[in-house]
Amino acid sequence: ILGRRLNRGDGRVQESPVTKRKVFEMDPKSLSGHEFFDFSSGSCHAESILQIFNEFRDSRLFTDVIICVEGKEFPCHRAVLSACSSYFRAMFCNDHRESREMLVEINGIFAEAMDCFLQYVYTGKVKITTDNVQYLFETSSLFQINVLRDACAKFL
Repeated sequence: ILGRRLNRGDGRVQESPVTKRKVFEMDPKSLSGHEFFDFSSGSCHAESILQIFNEFRDSRLFTDVIICVEGKEFPCHRAVLSACSSYFRAMFCNDHRESREMLVEINGIFAEAMDCFLQYVYTGKVKITTDNVQYLFETSSLFQINVLRDACAKFL
């Protein structure tokens, strides 16, 4: 059972939901008479890290860039965006102006689309509906998230 206490930044502490997870898998092996284990926590490790980064984003902890779309600001982590999207990787890892700026404005998409996109980036999940499928398709195409783009195309 895992649980975390989140500092809300206003002096209050918020308890995060307690979740049950498989803690680890161990595969006993022998190498020249020495016992060892190949340890793997499986996908729960990655899911846990993403969940924590999403909590950080919600609390504006360790965010190092603000994406601005239609005047709405979205605090984000360059590393998370770059890990998920080759568009952002090119923007932040090369010598582009945006790699040095705190505020990055993105034109040509809706703020609601960016919100859905970031939900996917930080959780691996997003609700595709008849209302958002078109702009989510366009946004995932722009940011080169093929698996999300393909899910939208299948929904259409």
